[in-house]
Amino acid sequence: MRFARTLRLTVPKSSRAPGEGNEDALAHVIRRRYAVFATADGASQTIFAATWAEFLVAALCAVDFERIRAADKQIAWDAFLRGPVQQAAEQFRRHLPSHLPWYVELSLERGVAATLLVVIVLRRERLLVALAIGDCCLAVWSESNGHVHRFPYEAVDSLPRRPWAVVFRLDRADADVPTPRILQRPFALDRDMPAGQSSGRLFLALMTDALAEWFLRAYAAGERPHEELARLRRRTFARWVSRQRAAGQLRDDDTTLLLARVSWDKVGP
Repeated sequence: MRFARTLRLTVPKSSRAPGEGNEDALAHVIRRRYAVFATADGASQTIFAATWAEFLVAALCAVDFERIRAADKQIAWDAFLRGPVQQAAEQFRRHLPSHLPWYVELSLERGVAATLLVVIVLRRERLLVALAIGDCCLAVWSESNGHVHRFPYEAVDSLPRRPWAVVFRLDRADADVPTPRILQRPFALDRDMPAGQSSGRLFLALMTDALAEWFLRAYAAGERPHEELARLRRRTFARWVSRQRAAGQLRDDDTTLLLARVSWDKVGP
C-alpha cells in the first residue's frame, strides 16, 4: 500500500468580515504502518473557532497507532476520539491568554465548536476507519469502478441543519464529544478491483460542509463529481471554487478538500 499523493486544498469564504480567517483546518500524517487524515470546520458563531479546529486535527494526527498496536490493544472506535480531543482541549486551554476580557470568557463558557472527520488507514490490517461528528463528509472511490462510497451522509437532503460538533467550554475540564458515526471497511473491496487486475488505486476525499453539499448534489444528479475532484491541483483549486460559486453551484463558505491517492496490490489468489 503506497500513498502516491496527498493534496491539502482550502479557500476561505469570499464574504468574510475584515480580520476573519478561514475556520476550516486540515492535516495528515503518513507513517510506515498507518496514515491519518483529518479535517475540522470551526463554527463561525463561536469565538476562536479556527484555532480550536487546528488543535483538533493536530491532536488526531499525533496519535501513535504503532504504539497502540504494539501493545496489542483493541481500539474501541466509538470512544477513540475522547483521548485526542482532550489532548486538543488541554493545548487549546494553554494557548488562551492568561487574562481575558469578561465578554470573551463568557463566549468561551458558552463553547467553541467544530465539526470533525478523521480517516485512519491501518496498513497491516488493510483496514480503513472513518469517524465523523457533524457534516464533514468522506468520498471513497476506485479509479477502475464508478461506485462512490459516501460517508456519513449519502444524499444532500441528509445533511443536518444543526450538525453535532466537538465543543470546548472554558468552565469545564473535558470537551463535549458526541458519539461519532463510524465506517469500517477493508481497504480494498472486491468491487474496487476488476478481475485479473493485480493492483489498483483508491481515492479518499475529505470535504467540509460546503464542498460536501456540492458533491452530494452533483452525484445525485448523475454527474461524476469525484472525477472532477481528482483533476484538481493546488494551482487550480481557488479558480475552480470561484467559478462554482459564481455559477451558484457552491455555497460561499470556507471550502476545504483533503484528497489522498493510495495504490495497493491484491492479496492472495
